[in-house]
Amino acid sequence: MATIGTLCVYLILLLATWSAALALVGARRRSSAMVQSAQLALYGVAASATLAVLLLAYAFTISDYSLIYVQQHSERAMPVFYRITALWGGMEGSLLLWVWLLALVSAVAMRTNQHRLGDIVPYASAVLMLVVVFFGVVMVVSSNPFDAYLSVTPETGKGLNPLLQNPYMVTHPPSLYLGFVTLTVPFAFAMGSLLAGRVDETWLHAARPWALVSWFALALGLTLGMLWAYEELGWGGYWGWDPVENAGFMPWLLCTAFLHSIMVQDRRQMLKVWNVVLALLAFVMTIFGTFLTRSGFIDSVHAFARSNIGYVFLGFIALTLVVGFGVILWRRPLLRSRGALESALSREFWFLLNNWVLLSACLLVMVLTIFPGISELFGDKITISIPAFNRWMVPIGVALLVLTGVGPMLGWRHSTAAGLRRQFQWPTVVGLLVGVGLGLWGPAAGAVALLTWALCAFVIATVLQEPLRAASVRARAAQTGFGQALGGLLLRNHRRYGGYVVHIGVALMCVGFAGESLKQEKEAVLRPGERLTIGRYELRYDGLRITEDDLKGMLTAGLTVFEDGKPTGTIHPARWVYFRHEDSPTTEVAIQRSTGEDLFVALGGHDQASGSATFKVVINPLVTFVWLGFVVMALGAAIAGLPLSALARPARPIPALARAEPIARGSRTDAAAAAKDDTDAP
Repeated sequence: MATIGTLCVYLILLLATWSAALALVGARRRSSAMVQSAQLALYGVAASATLAVLLLAYAFTISDYSLIYVQQHSERAMPVFYRITALWGGMEGSLLLWVWLLALVSAVAMRTNQHRLGDIVPYASAVLMLVVVFFGVVMVVSSNPFDAYLSVTPETGKGLNPLLQNPYMVTHPPSLYLGFVTLTVPFAFAMGSLLAGRVDETWLHAARPWALVSWFALALGLTLGMLWAYEELGWGGYWGWDPVENAGFMPWLLCTAFLHSIMVQDRRQMLKVWNVVLALLAFVMTIFGTFLTRSGFIDSVHAFARSNIGYVFLGFIALTLVVGFGVILWRRPLLRSRGALESALSREFWFLLNNWVLLSACLLVMVLTIFPGISELFGDKITISIPAFNRWMVPIGVALLVLTGVGPMLGWRHSTAAGLRRQFQWPTVVGLLVGVGLGLWGPAAGAVALLTWALCAFVIATVLQEPLRAASVRARAAQTGFGQALGGLLLRNHRRYGGYVVHIGVALMCVGFAGESLKQEKEAVLRPGERLTIGRYELRYDGLRITEDDLKGMLTAGLTVFEDGKPTGTIHPARWVYFRHEDSPTTEVAIQRSTGEDLFVALGGHDQASGSATFKVVINPLVTFVWLGFVVMALGAAIAGLPLSALARPARPIPALARAEPIARGSRTDAAAAAKDDTDAP
């Protein structure tokens, strides 16, 4: 097992090196035979990586403790499900997973674009394989998951970190890794287009689906990570600006900027330099996130152990930036924009502003994340708290909400005053009514929360107004039902309206984020029979129960919940102590969920003699909107990314088209906007 697996790792490195070299030489010599051979070698890399992953998964399944990595991250008593997914529970296995996903993505990307991209493909293929070469070198030199014990093979394993034995952590890392590796494809296409001297929009059209997949995978990974933190760590929140959270959040911000920016180039032939720079920075940020989690430079509950390997990633980042910006400067004359900004009330201007805000947010998160490590190098370590992050990031979030509601509704080049008034007057009224109404008659929330809720209402009203108005016009003109007209619009313009749905999801998540201002929490030591009151809830402590299974001992508390004096059920927070990790007990929180708020209870310490226990009780208002918002975002991404236009029936002519009233995009009408193709959509 160890020998075959190690051969696969070496084969990955050799084939990737050979593929990159053949692709570069073949591209320079215009040799189709060499380029084809490079492609075959790339497929060989994917096959070798697949075999290596299958071998390691099998080793975990049979508990082959002759492999050091398996022995350190598994034990026979663990369920097979967790034994297999322990494959990415440590640094060596996670690197192999990264290489495998990157190899598969590279094979699919090159196969599906070899005719569309033509002379860009060899260069892009070489870039992808050079990234694989880097990871291959790291695995061969210091992180081979198939390293074996040279003498005595242990009879038992150490087991997986207890915090990772959770369904969310099984799916959270692969989602983030998929998001990371798919961001490599737009970077490779951007570099390939520059090296080939072909800087038209072809590479953007090929890169967009991969950027959308990356955006969704990163969003999914971040949301799963929030759920894990909420239900496993027991501190009562879901986002703590943890460095590992930030490692996924930073490339997501840049990917979001890229998806908006490429629309401007596609429509107005502008921001060409911006787009290649964003593709470069987004890829670099994925490598930077890998450095954060593998260097020991930062402290996190789910970072890997301190290791010098992380600084190898810093060298790779520096090399990538130097080469990447060097290529951009070399091809700068080819990247001149053919369009120009004509008005501050144009969509391209607001998308550019959106880029600046997202890039600023990314840089700010990066600085605040690494500041404790840098301060430790020069003296005492200075920790950046959650309120410190929020002090900077909340205003940026509010600015992004404004951009989300205004930018997509403006016209290209310019917007008329009459169109702006028509487009925004009712959403503004809705936002003001929500903000003032909640301020006067709602819960006692801060000014920032009220402003956020008002802006969320404004965004949702703005986004819904256009398709509803356009469907109404089309239904009257074509004499069809409203639902049929709306469905036809959605199918024919799925990219634009899918983006609108994503914006609604973002607004719903912000509703939940602002609910933090209404959070209530208490901590108390209770004896059996005693009660704790918080908000409209009263909890009666009924006692403790101690049980165990093959893996762990479980301490479970029982509490009866009363709402407004009436019993509504029982909840059972617990603490689990794994026998092989007795110094790392896990908190299994109990959550009573509702649309308006969650009742969150975590069990702390206990006194076995008296039966008393410490409880942390938190009321989290509106947190359900965070998870609901992600579901809506996922739906929007699916609508935007799937080829739904192929399902649409041909649109019938609309005689009344010329009589529709103009909207914010100048002379274009609602119905005309609906009939337009979706090239201006996110």
